[in-house]
Amino acid sequence: MPARPHGNPQSRAKSPRDASRRPARQSKGKGPRRRKPAARQDNPQAHGQRLQKVLAAAGLGSRRQCEELIAQGRVEIDRQVVTELGTRVDPAAQEVRVDGTVRMAAATSTTP
Repeated sequence: MPARPHGNPQSRAKSPRDASRRPARQSKGKGPRRRKPAARQDNPQAHGQRLQKVLAAAGLGSRRQCEELIAQGRVEIDRQVVTELGTRVDPAAQEVRVDGTVRMAAATSTTP
């Protein structure tokens, strides 16, 4: 069987010119990207920062270590024990305690 002089056109190497001959890629039907809805104003959890992030910024450990503190029930916000991860807190307006020790106190305004 004689060998073909030009080979199989299916298996030949692609040249840069071939790219212009290819059809455009089709999208997979996803459509336009949607933006996330804004946080609802009536949701009290929408304001502030996540508690584990605040504790980590205060130097109590990494965010993962702070999540363990919260899960163990060792963290209080305004004298209420918090065990739910993702709880939001406003450190300027709320008092945060860890093991009974105040870590961040709410700013109190004193007028002379």
